[in-house]
Amino acid sequence: MNSSSKSFFAVAVVMLFLLTPVTSKAVPIFTSFIETETTLSFALLGGPVTMDVVTPIIEVGDYWNLAFVTSEDDAGNDIISIIGLVQHTTDPHPGDLPVGPVQGFNLTVNAADAVGGNVTKTVMGSVIHQAVGHKDNFTAELSANVLAGNITAYTFIFNGEHVPVSVPEPSIACMLLLGITSLGISFKRIRYKA
Repeated sequence: MNSSSKSFFAVAVVMLFLLTPVTSKAVPIFTSFIETETTLSFALLGGPVTMDVVTPIIEVGDYWNLAFVTSEDDAGNDIISIIGLVQHTTDPHPGDLPVGPVQGFNLTVNAADAVGGNVTKTVMGSVIHQAVGHKDNFTAELSANVLAGNITAYTFIFNGEHVPVSVPEPSIACMLLLGITSLGISFKRIRYKA
């Protein structure tokens, strides 16, 4: 990762933490961060929400950077929010730019929205990594177990993947163009008959 991309990501992370109010103490959580040149898998397991807590987490790997803030709110119905940033910091394919753009995500679950003792929020995103035909996709999911309006445990799963952009084969594009042209001619004939 070059120095300008490190600086940009560092500024983005600092802004993320400055814009998030920090309160009391951290809660016991378990995290797992696994990465390859083209994939990222992160898991966070949290316990019951018993107080207002804000926990920043930063994972800087060889190929991916992930930074987010977990906010637990114990007022009334329990609420958990996760706001963060992810960046793919390598060029696994010839022609890729060395660093992908920073992507943001935001998830919130409220115990009041639980159905059958669970509440889940999922967001997905995608950004072009460079102009040669690859992109970075991500899926983030926040799930919570709820009992009597209280969150008893929660999980946050984040998956990122660097994939080629789908471009149709020339023969498929030709067949599509031929089909659309045929439909246009058919509609024109029907119109002239009427």
